Order: sequence, then structure tokens, then C-alpha cells
Amino acid sequence: MRIFHWIVAQSRALFRSARVDADLGDEMRFHLEREIEANLARGMPPEAARRAARLRFGSFDAMHEQSRDERPGAGIREMARDVRFGARLFRKSPGFAITAVAVIALGIGTATAIFSVVHGVILRPLPYGEPERLVSIWLLRGPDRARVYPGAADAMDLRQLRGVFEDVALLDNRNLNLVGGDEPRRLNGAEVSPNLFSVLGVSAALGRTFTPDEDRPGRERVVVISDALWRGRFGAERDIIGRQIRLDGSPHTVIGVMRPEFRYPSGTHEAWVPLVVNPRELARQENDNYRVVARLAPGATLEQARRDASALAARLAKTYPINEGAGMAVDAMLDDVVRDVRPALTLLLGAVACLVIIACVNLANLFG
Repeated sequence: MRIFHWIVAQSRALFRSARVDADLGDEMRFHLEREIEANLARGMPPEAARRAARLRFGSFDAMHEQSRDERPGAGIREMARDVRFGARLFRKSPGFAITAVAVIALGIGTATAIFSVVHGVILRPLPYGEPERLVSIWLLRGPDRARVYPGAADAMDLRQLRGVFEDVALLDNRNLNLVGGDEPRRLNGAEVSPNLFSVLGVSAALGRTFTPDEDRPGRERVVVISDALWRGRFGAERDIIGRQIRLDGSPHTVIGVMRPEFRYPSGTHEAWVPLVVNPRELARQENDNYRVVARLAPGATLEQARRDASALAARLAKTYPINEGAGMAVDAMLDDVVRDVRPALTLLLGAVACLVIIACVNLANLFG
């Protein structure tokens, strides 16, 4: 019933405003007459009684305006008055009106477009579970502390920092040749440790992701494919799970299809296969570099992760010649993803802010 009464009040205020004003005027005149009669009863002369009553009630016009401002639908009526006023100005001076609108549209439109880009790239959280806990880990080498990907053994040592990292995953880009069907196709793929998807906090839309033992030789012939590949190559057939496809000449069983929004490490990746690490790499007899991502343990901070990773790097540098002089850097994954584009986008956003200021100044000059 409250909603019904609210709708009735809004409708009456909007569509019967003149009637409401008339009712208010009748009520104010009634109370004014009662006040005049009371003043006459106190022995005041008629003219003095009317003057005292009007002084007590104040201006009827002011009371009408205050009533309109406090009535339901006041904002809509104000907007309608502004629209009518703008229409009169447009008819009076169309050239000026068109120029003013163009200046405002240019400033606001450009600012909105650029801010949308900045928000989508820099400000919007990554589409993973609890993205604020995701970090990227780098090795720092040489006098200029250049960033390079860590080795597999480094990632295994990072997993021992259980109070800092909940889990650590590694991956490497790998092109895959898909044969069969209409024609061969070269896929942009990645070899990933089986725990990558759990580290990112994502799951498959169909099927499943990798199990911990699918990075062992003989069990790695499985593949998770992207939504785009599933729809484009396999016609979104739901029986794709369990089907074998040939990648680089070897049969692989499709075990999962990722969600459309999953785009890691980039939006062009179409397939993920388990990463089988060479035991010689784990023994630091050989070295291959991998992208390393980790999830902070509950309660752990980025600064804590940086301190512990730096301490680990110092110990490894003293123990293994292959790590000599190397440090470690831990960055929030979002900062790492946008590192190359952040300066350009920030500069562009500043330029657009200047453009908006210029548009405002030009508009002020037009009114001047």
C-alpha cells in the first residue's frame, strides 16, 4: 500500500501540478483569513490586522516555490523547465547553441572514451578469484637488474615459503599444430603446471582442468581448450569432452573447455597442455625460464612476499652458481600486466583532462 500511495502522490505532483497549486493557495488563504479574524478579535484595526497576518505568513509566492521544490517529482519538473528554457535559447540563437553543444560533446565524449580504456586496462580487477592475492615473480640479473623469467627450480623453492605463498605455478608459451578436420591449424598455446588454474582461482566451463599427476611423462597427453577454439573449430559440440585431437602429431584428450572470459596469459591463447619439467632443470644442471605466478597465503602481504623472496634469492645465489648475483622481484599481477602500457595511458588520461579544461574555457568564452 505504501508503494501505491507513493505512485499516486508522484503522479498527482507531476500531472496535476496546477491543481495542487490551487489547493495550496486555497488552504493558505483560509489560514490567512483565520489569522485576520483572530487579530480583529484582539482589538486591532482592520488594516493593521491584515498587515500583521501577512507579516506572520510571509510571501505566498515564496511559499508556493518552496512547496514546489519539496513536492514529489520536483527534479523532473526542474529538468522540464530547463529543457524548455534551452529550447527557447536554441530558437533564439541556434548557431551559438550548436557550437556550445559540440564543445561539450567533444570534451565529455573524449574523456569518457579514454577513461573507459583506462578503467578496462588499469583499474578493473583481473577476472580471477581474489585477484588482489595474485602476484608475478621475476629474477633480477646483471648490474641493471634486468627482469628475466625464473627457472623451474626457483619456482619449486618458492613453493617452500608456505607462510607467504599458498601455491606457485609456472608456464611457458608453446605453439601447437592442430591437425584433423577441415585443415591444419597453428594454435597459440601454453605449457602450464597443473596447478595454474587453481592458483588463478578459475574453473572450466565444461569438463575439468588438470590434476596434479598430469605433469608426469605418459600422463601429459591431455589438453584444455579455449571457448573460442571450441566454438570456432568444434562447433560448440558438448561431447568434445573425452574426444581425442592431434596436437603436434600426438593424440591428446580434451578434458576441459575454459570460460569465454578466461584469457591467460593472453587473449590469443587457445589451448593449454601440462608442463613436464626436465629433471635436469630441477637439479640446476640445465636452466629454462618460465613465467611464474603465485597466490599469496591468507593474511600475507605483498611487502612480506618481497622480503622473503629476496632473502630466498640471496640464499640461492650463495649456493648455486647458476643463481649467482640474481635477486627476486614480486609484483601484484595487475601491476605486472599493465607495466608497459601504464605510462602511456596515464599520459593520455592527463592529455584528455587538459582537453576537457580547454573545452570548459572555450564554453565560458562563448557565454562571455
